[in-house]
Amino acid sequence: HKLRVVSSDLRVTCAEPAARVAQAEGDFTTAVAQNRTLVASLEEDGDNGSDSWVAATYGLATALGMSTDYRSALDVDRRILAVLKTQGLKDTSTYFAIASLGCAVLRSGGQPEASVEFVASTIADARGGGADIDVPYFLVGCRDLSRIAAGEVSADLEASLKKNAQSIASSGM
Repeated sequence: HKLRVVSSDLRVTCAEPAARVAQAEGDFTTAVAQNRTLVASLEEDGDNGSDSWVAATYGLATALGMSTDYRSALDVDRRILAVLKTQGLKDTSTYFAIASLGCAVLRSGGQPEASVEFVASTIADARGGGADIDVPYFLVGCRDLSRIAAGEVSADLEASLKKNAQSIASSGM
């Protein structure tokens, strides 16, 4: 029997593309496993909070959400947001993108009201200390979809949807 030792660099190098392929093929169990390997390797190397760690951990949260393990996806998503918050990055596009995953996971998991509250809390955190930030269209859109899923019908919701559609159109999307 040969002893096979796979370096952490090789494990990381292979795990990320393997996770992407598995996810693209609808094999979310493998995607989750590969993403867990990737995140664990980065954490073993002390890369907690690095851009690579954020990207890998976001990949894990996404794979968990696509596998319908919404609770785990939300836990991982909240963990990333907490790390970014401690780094002072609570008003960045990365923070909002990760928050939009939490919004979608809550809505997909049957909790649209909690999703709306999650986005409200994210925006309040970003504006803490009086910061005047523009909330990106994708986070507003996620919140509005959750409002619809919660059964809301209002002039405010309609106005928000129209404003968001105009923002998307003017951005060239």
